[in-house]
Order: sequence, then C-alpha cells, then structure tokens
Amino acid sequence: AVCGDGNLDSGEECDDGNLTDNDGCSSQCAIEAPAPFCGDGAINQESEECDDNNTNDGDGCSATCQTEQSEGIQPGDVVINELMWMGSTQGTSDEWVELKNTTEQQIDLSGCQLTRLKHLGETLMLAIPDGSFIAAGDYFFISNYGKETSKINIDPDLVDTSITLYNSNLQIKFYCGGETWDGQDSVLLDTADDGSGAPLAGDNTNKDSMQRRAIPGDGTQVENWCTATTQVNWDEGTVEFGTPDAQNYCEGDSSSISVHKYSDLDGNISTT
Repeated sequence: AVCGDGNLDSGEECDDGNLTDNDGCSSQCAIEAPAPFCGDGAINQESEECDDNNTNDGDGCSATCQTEQSEGIQPGDVVINELMWMGSTQGTSDEWVELKNTTEQQIDLSGCQLTRLKHLGETLMLAIPDGSFIAAGDYFFISNYGKETSKINIDPDLVDTSITLYNSNLQIKFYCGGETWDGQDSVLLDTADDGSGAPLAGDNTNKDSMQRRAIPGDGTQVENWCTATTQVNWDEGTVEFGTPDAQNYCEGDSSSISVHKYSDLDGNISTT
C-alpha cells in the first residue's frame, strides 16, 4: 500500500492519487481542513469584515466579505396603497389607510408618520408606534375602527382614531426616518392624491375604495389610481368594495379577479 496510489488502504484517511498538500488530502493521506474562503460562513481571515455564507452583493455583506453600508429607507420603499376616504355604510368615520412594502426586505415603521392636507396646510395625522414592522412585499393596515365596529373582517395592524380622510382636497403623505415629519432627517416616502378637488379615485356613493395600481408611479397622478371593483376581507353581505390588507386589482394591471360590482338603472348594486 502506497499513499498517493489512489486506493484507500489501511491507515489512510484519504487517497486522492497524489502527494500534494492543501488539496483536501495531504501528502500523508490525511484529510485536510478546507482552506478558509470568503463565503464559507465564518469570519476566519483578516481580510473579512463579515461572511454571510454567500458571495452576493447587496445583502449587507459584499462579494468580498466587506460590510455594506445601508442607504436607509428610500422614497417608494413603502407606498400608500389604498384609501377608504369615503367611509362605509357603517358610517363616514369607518375609514382606513393601507401601506405596502415594495421591497424584498422587512422595514421598521417605528416612528414613521402620516400627514394630511388641511385648509391651513400640511399637518400630522398619526405616528406609527415603536415596534411596528412591515414584511417584505406585505401590507400595514391602519384603521379608525377595529374589526368589531367596522365593516372590515380583519384585525388592523394599528387602530388609531386620528385617521381622518377628507372627501375633497385630499392629500396624504408618508414620512420615515426623522423625529418629526418636517424634521431635517425625515424622508418623504410617498404622496397620495394631489390635494385638489375630488379624490383621484374611489366612489362615495357606492363606497368603493381608492386603490394604487400594481406599478405605483407618482401618487399625485390620477393614472396611478383606480376605483375598487373587487371585495376582499369584508363582513358577509357588505356592499363596500376594496381589498383591505390584500392585493389591489385595477383594470389593466397584470392581476385580475372575477368579482365585479355594477349598478342597474334603478341604482341597485349587484356583484358577479
């Protein structure tokens, strides 16, 4: 028996057919620990600041195992996705706001703020409590009422009686990153509606929500909104349409659903 002949003989831990060291099997036919490398999941070289078991950029640890600096939350990372500005048949105050995370990362919403336009200008509507998060691609649902006193059939992520959405000259803005929405470090993530005249979408008569399109675009432009024609997460028998805490469905977008609402000549509302 000879070490290096390619045959695993008695007394050998390995035999790779050569007498070369540092190839996994030593010149003495003993198993060698693999040499450390970037991407092996361990910080085991002086050149490594991090090692997340891959060599991908953009995930916090670079392809060369250097710590990547986060750019922080950016405009458009979270958008105002749906507004029930008209209330419901339960009452005009049965209003809510749905936010959507457009990124592939969980986002901490602690301290983020919603403002509304009033006759004297922009003013704070509410601040999101500490410890509030929105998962990647998911929704954060804020309602004036809880499930028990609203027409919705889901539990909001946040119930806050500060929710007030005007039926004219509507404009809602969403800020994160600063102690106050108008502070130096605050980032304006999104704006809903242009603050002029009737809201850009939604139906006050039939109680249909105002929904953002699949590609959000500029929230101050009418082409980036639609009036809800689908019904998800509502109490049984309700006539309101919208998709609280669920995907929007706007005609012309890539996604569709087979539930629609229409009114006949007498104004009777039907669904199909």
